[in-house]
Amino acid sequence: MSKAFPGQLLRARREKLGLTLAQVHEHIHVPVEYIRAMEEGALDHLPTFTYSAGFLNSYCQLLDLAPEPFLDQFRAATHRRQHAVAPREHTVSSIMDRVPQPAWMTEFIAWGTICAIIVLGWITYATIVRPFAQNAEQRLEAGPVGIQIKHFEEETGDGEY
Repeated sequence: MSKAFPGQLLRARREKLGLTLAQVHEHIHVPVEYIRAMEEGALDHLPTFTYSAGFLNSYCQLLDLAPEPFLDQFRAATHRRQHAVAPREHTVSSIMDRVPQPAWMTEFIAWGTICAIIVLGWITYATIVRPFAQNAEQRLEAGPVGIQIKHFEEETGDGEY
C-alpha cells in the first residue's frame, strides 16, 4: 500500500455514496481489480500510467471529486516508484541512446539510405533486367496452336458409344 496516494479517500467517498465496486464498474467500465488497487494505493497492480490516469479521472468524476489533486498525487507516487526501481543494465543501445548526436547525423543517414537504395536498384537492373530484356529480341514467338476436338459420334459414325 502506498502512503503517497490517498486511495482511502476514494473508498470513503464511494461508501458514503452507497456504491459497490460492481456498480462503479458498471458506470465507468474500469475493471474491479483496478478500482480496488486505486483505493488500496496498490499502484503496482495498475496498468501503465496513461490508462491508470484515465481510470482515476473517470472514477473521480463519478464520485464528484476534483480529479486534479488525485492525479497529481498519483503522478508523484508513480514517479517515486519508477525511480525506486533498480537501475537497468547498461547495454550498447542504452548507452547510445544517451550519446548526443549532431543535428546533421539523422539527415546524413536518411540520404545515405536513399542513395544505397538507388545504387542497389541500378545494380539489379544492370545485372538482371537488362540482359533478360536483350535476350528477348532473339527469342522466337510461338504461333497459335490449332486444336481439333473430335466427338464420339464422328469417330464411330453411328452415334453409339
